[in-house]
Amino acid sequence: MKLSEGYLVKEIAGSYVLLPVGQNVVDYQHILHANETGYFIVSQLKTEVAYDDLLERLAVAYEADAEDKEALKADLDAFLEKLREKKLLCE
Repeated sequence: MKLSEGYLVKEIAGSYVLLPVGQNVVDYQHILHANETGYFIVSQLKTEVAYDDLLERLAVAYEADAEDKEALKADLDAFLEKLREKKLLCE
């Protein structure tokens, strides 16, 4: 999976925002606000990455044990669903 083309991430007032650029600018529904974890996920999705690899990168970045990894998985799934709803994810 990979982030759709035509979007960039900007930090604005301590928050991260995924903004459409170019042809995508006309569709304001595709703007997405993210926290630091969301920013980490989006930054990993700039290149093609498999779901399991993305989950493992999150676990390493947050030094997650097995119990924490389940919570990370749930959070990752929820964030990826937001990206899908806004058509920001290519799979």
